[in-house]
Amino acid sequence: ELKVRLAQAQGLATGSVVTLSGVQVGNVETVEFIPGSADVEVTLNVYESVQNRITEGSKASVKTQGALGDKYIFIEPG
Repeated sequence: ELKVRLAQAQGLATGSVVTLSGVQVGNVETVEFIPGSADVEVTLNVYESVQNRITEGSKASVKTQGALGDKYIFIEPG
């Protein structure tokens, strides 16, 4: 379980895909407001086998996929 703080999470929902360098590695578990902040906290359920590839300096962002515009989390390794 990893937590990501984002300025906006428009279109993300529980179950949205999480990718690492374009490979699916998990799903979004929760999307919640951070008390006292305008940011949101997104909890990611990432496969244990790839967690060691997500290091300090990795960056997460919201991207759009497909013709329907589904949102997902893209993690760029640090």
